[in-house]
Amino acid sequence: MHTGNSIERRNDMNIVVIGTGSMGKNHARVCSALGVLAGVFDADENSAKRVASSYGCRSYGTVDEIMNDKDIDGVIIATPTSHHYDIASKAMLSGKHVLLEKPVCASEDEAKRLIRLAKDAGIVFEVGQIERYNPVVRFARESLASGKFGELLTVATRRVSNFPGRIRDVGCILDIGIHDIDAIRYVVGSEVKSVHASAGRHKADGVEDHANIMLGFENGKTGVLEVNWMTPMRVRKMFLTCSGAFVELDYMNQAARISSSAYLDTENKSAYMPQVEYQNQDIMLKKQEPLMNEIEDFIGAIKEKRKPLVTGEDGLAALRIANAAVESYKTGKIIEL
Repeated sequence: MHTGNSIERRNDMNIVVIGTGSMGKNHARVCSALGVLAGVFDADENSAKRVASSYGCRSYGTVDEIMNDKDIDGVIIATPTSHHYDIASKAMLSGKHVLLEKPVCASEDEAKRLIRLAKDAGIVFEVGQIERYNPVVRFARESLASGKFGELLTVATRRVSNFPGRIRDVGCILDIGIHDIDAIRYVVGSEVKSVHASAGRHKADGVEDHANIMLGFENGKTGVLEVNWMTPMRVRKMFLTCSGAFVELDYMNQAARISSSAYLDTENKSAYMPQVEYQNQDIMLKKQEPLMNEIEDFIGAIKEKRKPLVTGEDGLAALRIANAAVESYKTGKIIEL
């Protein structure tokens, strides 16, 4: 008999979710659905016990209890960013594989230290840049690699919504803009060499709540991001301007619209009124939950002893670019990386 929403447990993988806030609860839900949820922990003991009761798993009393439990293969850390380094480093030193929510750490130096620790310990270190696991981002990456849309010219993203209810210690760039920073870097397939941003504060206290960011890549491509907490509706989209098509990708609906045009070769040609044929193709991708894909990749990387799709180095790169964007809007300068 199972308690609450608990799922039949597998015997080959034991994962503990550390942090049972809004994101941690989702991690616990997916881990339970996959049969790998061994337990949860939160500094708020009542929160952890509620989640543990929902999924029929153990509620750990301390982080050290988890680290000393030799049956635990890995941890998913969904705590406030300020605690990422301390908990992740303990896990790595205990031989536990780590999936760390974004942003990877509070500082680039902490992220670098975790990368070294993971390498020395020979463990999987994955960062929760969840949009890489969205089918539309995979579709964009694969289509560009195959030349389906011709040459990529520019990438743009829009991630906007109204002001969040929960209290934040970072602005919209590090909180939500970092998603598209990573997604664009992944799709373009090149490193960012320059960052220029403008941003401001309208409602947020002490941090930016709207920003526009331009990324210059080593391969000559350009990425443009719009991010804000000022828009009444929620938009999550990526736009690819290519030599052969314009592609609009909807993260939430997991759909793509491919637009192209061509001049018609007619007998009655006019330089003033050329006849153009427009074509739009709408593609609904197979719906998948990005978080499910992310955690399945974590489990697969542990079992297969391979790198995950989003490595610690990827998390560090996204953090470095986001920090450069904050520096750029505060100084008014283009930041060279």
